[in-house]
Amino acid sequence: MHGKGSTTCSDVDIFLSAGLGTCLLLVRDFHASHLTCAIICVVNSSWYTKIPDSPVRQVKFQLETAIWPARTIFLPSDNSCTLTTTQNVFGLLNGVPESSVCILSSNNVSGGFVHIKQNSASREEMNYYRGMVALNAAFVPMCEAGMSVSQVTLLCV
Repeated sequence: MHGKGSTTCSDVDIFLSAGLGTCLLLVRDFHASHLTCAIICVVNSSWYTKIPDSPVRQVKFQLETAIWPARTIFLPSDNSCTLTTTQNVFGLLNGVPESSVCILSSNNVSGGFVHIKQNSASREEMNYYRGMVALNAAFVPMCEAGMSVSQVTLLCV
């Protein structure tokens, strides 16, 4: 979870992605980190609609219905926002080698992570608890032997 600028995807309060997209244009920013790229992408949205119980859809459901019904919360299949994390450090989690993270798109999405971009209002301190509740509701903890779920944090302890 982290922020997005007020002018980037301005019609979106919270944008969720699993890191899948097909890039039309790639521009390498040589002044930034070796894992940072500037890109323009068109998202392959069918992945987001074909897997209804994917983690990214579960988080969206929890944020929309249980936590932030007044916020505009979108997936790449719902909105043209390009903040899909296709070609940056998050692409590494979806099978792109570090040496190619600014060259190749990730087309091997497992859904194993959820990238959440939030506007400034959604990142206010009063909303921290709401975000935690949504994430805990979307991901049921599976504790190791000898551990149990804390009733306070809903994490394994």
